Amino acid sequence: NNLDNVLYEISADGPLGNPVWQNYIINYLKTYQATKLNQHPIGIGHLSGTNTQDVFAGPADWITFYGADLNPPLAAGAKVLFLEANPSLLGDGSSYQSIWKYFTRGFNVFDRELDSLTPGISDRLHGAITQSLAYSQMLNLAAMLPSDIICSSSYCLVKPSAEYLAYLPLGGRVVIDLSTAQQNFLVNWFNPITGQTVSSNTVSGGGQVTLNSPFNGEALLHLKIQPQTLTSASTTTNTSGTSNVTTLSTSYSASTTSTGSKKT
Repeated sequence: NNLDNVLYEISADGPLGNPVWQNYIINYLKTYQATKLNQHPIGIGHLSGTNTQDVFAGPADWITFYGADLNPPLAAGAKVLFLEANPSLLGDGSSYQSIWKYFTRGFNVFDRELDSLTPGISDRLHGAITQSLAYSQMLNLAAMLPSDIICSSSYCLVKPSAEYLAYLPLGGRVVIDLSTAQQNFLVNWFNPITGQTVSSNTVSGGGQVTLNSPFNGEALLHLKIQPQTLTSASTTTNTSGTSNVTTLSTSYSASTTSTGSKKT
């Protein structure tokens, strides 16, 4: 009970279980832990043949889904959701992109260490996990929801009118719907391969905006409301041109930004 890094999972990776029995064990553990100082989250795997609505309505604090492909649907419901990819799908040089796809569609990443991979693939997976963790601490993550329509790339975490994170698997340009926002937004790009960040022009809300990635290949785009600076004339000034270029390692450090952090 004194260890913070403990999750309970009921009947993981076993044969098709009995949901009634699993729910009984979850409730038993919850009742027992209520007498203790700390309460650890208790989860369950989404089992084949089990009604999804029953799983969401059950007492589990978190649910693991087993991904049949690397392009997940949007995470939904009020539970903490994990997505574990089939290891057989993670054998090529682009499979690490699944980490960003899971993250920007609202899932927590839950991958086992892989065996017998082509050299470099495992390193890219590790790097993507480290980078996505840094973003989870940098964003106001608890207030953000996944969306496949607000960003044209279809991979997007959104706090409407306040903060947006879009993933562009192929790079290029992306259209962001800022029609509900009236503020100016700071624009920051990140290259997951090179670790380079680029801060560019601010953009204004009130409609759709089209932004072009400064990189070749995949990119992440982070939009956050521009802080309002009060002066004696009560005016604000938009930035123009590329204001800052930074190169980061694949273990992207959230400490290089000035944004606040909140982790769920």
